[in-house]
Amino acid sequence: SVTLRARQLLLVVGLVCSIVFLIYVVERTPISTQGTPGDIVIGFNADMSSSGTGPAGISARQGFEIAIDEVNAAGGVLGKNVRGVIYDDQLDKERSKKNVIRLINEDHAVAIIGPANSGNALHWIGIAQESRVTVISPIASNSEITQRFKDRARNYIFRVAPTDLNEIRVVVAYLLVHTPNERIAILYDTTAYGLGGQKDTINVLARWGVVPVFMAAFDRGASTSSIVRILEEARAVGVEGIVIYALSDSTTDVLNALTFVPDYQPLLVGPYANVIPSLRHHLRTSSRICLAI
Repeated sequence: SVTLRARQLLLVVGLVCSIVFLIYVVERTPISTQGTPGDIVIGFNADMSSSGTGPAGISARQGFEIAIDEVNAAGGVLGKNVRGVIYDDQLDKERSKKNVIRLINEDHAVAIIGPANSGNALHWIGIAQESRVTVISPIASNSEITQRFKDRARNYIFRVAPTDLNEIRVVVAYLLVHTPNERIAILYDTTAYGLGGQKDTINVLARWGVVPVFMAAFDRGASTSSIVRILEEARAVGVEGIVIYALSDSTTDVLNALTFVPDYQPLLVGPYANVIPSLRHHLRTSSRICLAI
């Protein structure tokens, strides 16, 4: 759709802006801290394989590559070429952590773009912070990512992606306008992304004076029957609108499970993760509403 293409384009543009920012940082970094002689290395570490965040990671990698080509075509930085080193963390937090250690200790990266997944980011940003290596998160949106080290003299963790908190403010406002009795549920997966989103959603609803009437968590890859049971419980307590905070493949599982709950069509809203095209491609129905921002 036009909206999905626009979101992907914005992601690529965001990555180009990230590289521009990193070049600004590098130009003001003493040469002695820029690793080995030769190229200036900037790392990219994100999921490019899974159905959950892989498509977003691929779009981010494309923006990363475009930006580096443009910088080098303009003469590089400080008389040096910029070289990108790219690793796929495959949505695995331990692999993601190993990639970061390798980028810092072996590749001598002065900065890292990534990851695509909030749980992976939270698992290793401390390593980058202690190593004084700048990180820019282009996709991962957990609110803690850029706040964990906010009280340090220097916080090396940045983002160009919106925070979960800002995203959920928008979707909650939309949801409350369109649910006359404000009977809201929160369904979330048990990833760091889902858990953080659930917390932010509760806080935002509280500011509107609303308490969710139902909440339930589910694992990635949960069976359809288990999710159907959750949705039946939501229907039983009169839920009119559902905030789904989950990776896109988990959101797809919820929407598909909803087809097995007859005569129940709650308004469904969700965050940034839902811009991933694979969610739309894997749906077995187009009759449900899911808002991605």
